[in-house]
Amino acid sequence: MSDETIENEKNNFSEETVESVDSAKKTKKKRQFGTAFSDLLKNFGKGGWVLFLTMLLTFLVMIAVCLGVFFYSVHGEEKVMVPNVMGKTLTNALFDMQVKELYPKISLRYSELPGDEGTILEQNPAPGSIVKAYRTINLVVSRGVEMDAMENFVGGNIDDVQTRLKTLFSDDPSIEFAPVIYQKDSSPAGTILAQYPEPGTYLSHLKIYFIVSANNTKVSTIVPNIQGMSVQQVLAEMEKYPVLFDFTSVTSDSIETPATVTSQERAGDSVDEFTRVKAQFTLPAPDPEGATSYGLFTYTLPEYPYPVSVRLESSDIEGNVTKIVDFLHPGKDLTIPYMVKKNSVITLSVNGETLTSQIVQ
Repeated sequence: MSDETIENEKNNFSEETVESVDSAKKTKKKRQFGTAFSDLLKNFGKGGWVLFLTMLLTFLVMIAVCLGVFFYSVHGEEKVMVPNVMGKTLTNALFDMQVKELYPKISLRYSELPGDEGTILEQNPAPGSIVKAYRTINLVVSRGVEMDAMENFVGGNIDDVQTRLKTLFSDDPSIEFAPVIYQKDSSPAGTILAQYPEPGTYLSHLKIYFIVSANNTKVSTIVPNIQGMSVQQVLAEMEKYPVLFDFTSVTSDSIETPATVTSQERAGDSVDEFTRVKAQFTLPAPDPEGATSYGLFTYTLPEYPYPVSVRLESSDIEGNVTKIVDFLHPGKDLTIPYMVKKNSVITLSVNGETLTSQIVQ
């Protein structure tokens, strides 16, 4: 046997030996893994179910806590019972709604029962209903008996009367409420001494005036500064302030702004109501070709116990009627500036009764 053959056999033997050793090691490892896994199964069989159940229970508790937090966060408002406010005054009804954390939505309606102004006629939802807090409750409030004609309010209290009238005519733009005029009188303060229009007057497109007792309190006002004002601006001030302007007029061709007040007395002074104040208008010279006439309307009224409603209006040749001014006046000398279309008819009325008319050339 040659040396080469012997060497090859040695190598083959060595390789076989190594493979045998590796195979033995792998077999040993498999046996060890199998033994470890078998031991794990045995241990799991002894205490593993307890661990599994513990983990499952922990998971379920976590789910329950999350659901509880979720439903608590989205939980609706507290439910409350709707109180019965039928027949109660609006003030008491609002208080009852507030206690229950409910919000009222108010609408007004005339009723047929005198004296129930401001009381609740209807409510929705009905009393006793179970609703969520903060819900809106519809309340129908009485506006009182509908008025078609002016009632007699003389002797009544101005606050009560104004509250009633403003409730009745809050959405009627044809009814205008003039500022209350107070006068020194022996009657209790707030007592209505006179009213315009007179009782029985149809209530439509009216301006309502009240003369009210101030008892022994002195009543004063401020004389507005009308110097430099136009006719329309002056008329607006006459309606706003209880001051009697005794106007005179001069004619001038050189005035920059036609028909303006060029002088007056006591501007800014505090005076008794219906104090007479002198003022002068400078009017433009008559223009035969012009379409507008300027002037002063003058008239002597009787002296009245209380200021009366005075209205001056014009009617043009087409029949269009325009108010010039509407204010209170105690009587005697009356002067009113005007600016109207030529050939208009100017009409003076007191308390709704026509006293005189004249044509403006």
